[in-house]
Amino acid sequence: MQGKQDQSLLQSAFIRGNEISMKLKIRNLKSEIRNQFSLIELLCVVVIAAILIAIVIPAFLNMIKGQSVEVAAREIGSKLKAVRTYAISQRQYTALVFITSQTTTNDDRYCYKAYRPCIVNSSNVIQRWVPDEKWDFLPTGTIIRSLTTSSSAAPDTFTGSEVVSVSSDSDINVFTTASSLYAIIFKPTGEIVGNRVYVTVGQGVYQNGSLLVQNISNRSVITVDQYMGRISYGTQ
Repeated sequence: MQGKQDQSLLQSAFIRGNEISMKLKIRNLKSEIRNQFSLIELLCVVVIAAILIAIVIPAFLNMIKGQSVEVAAREIGSKLKAVRTYAISQRQYTALVFITSQTTTNDDRYCYKAYRPCIVNSSNVIQRWVPDEKWDFLPTGTIIRSLTTSSSAAPDTFTGSEVVSVSSDSDINVFTTASSLYAIIFKPTGEIVGNRVYVTVGQGVYQNGSLLVQNISNRSVITVDQYMGRISYGTQ
C-alpha cells in the first residue's frame, strides 16, 4: 500500500515537472519571437537612418565650412599681430603680403590663400623675408576675398591697400617674374601705412584661373586700425 502511494507521488511530481518545463519553453519561445525583427521592420529602420544621414551630413559640412572661415580669419589676425610686434621690436617697416591672381606665380595654390611677412623699405620694396617665416595657407575651402579700405567691398577687390614690389629672385619657388603684391605694412611705431584696412575672408576656391566665391554671406572681416594697428573681427 505504501509503495503504491509513493509511486503515485512520483508520477504526480513527474507530471508537474513536465508542465513547468513546458511553460518555461513556451515563455522562452514567446520571448524569442518578441526579440526578432521582421524584414519589413529592418528595412524601415534602414530607410529612416538613410533619411537622417541625408539631412544631417550637409548641415554638418556647412557648419564645418562656416567654422573654417572663422578659423582662417583668426589665423590671419594672429599673423598680423605678430608682424606688428616684429615691426615695433626690430624698428623696421614690416609687411604681411598676400598673393592674388594678379601676382605672377608658378602655382595657383598660392592665389587668394597664401600670405607671408617681409621687411620693406621706404619705397615699399621687399628687402628680405622675415627670418624663420614661410608661406602660410588658409584652410581648405577658404579664401582671402578682398583687401580694401572699405568693409563692404565686392569679392576680388584689392583697391586701396598698399602694394609692395618683389624681385624675381626673392622666392624662386613662387614668382616667375618681378611681381607686385598687396600688403598691410606696419611702421616701427605700430601704425600701418595708409588708411584703415579691411581683410575679408570667405568660402571659395581658385581654380583654372578663376576665383569662385561660395556662400557669399559666410564671411569674416578683419579690421586693422590705421593709427593703433589694432586688430578686430566682425562680419561687416
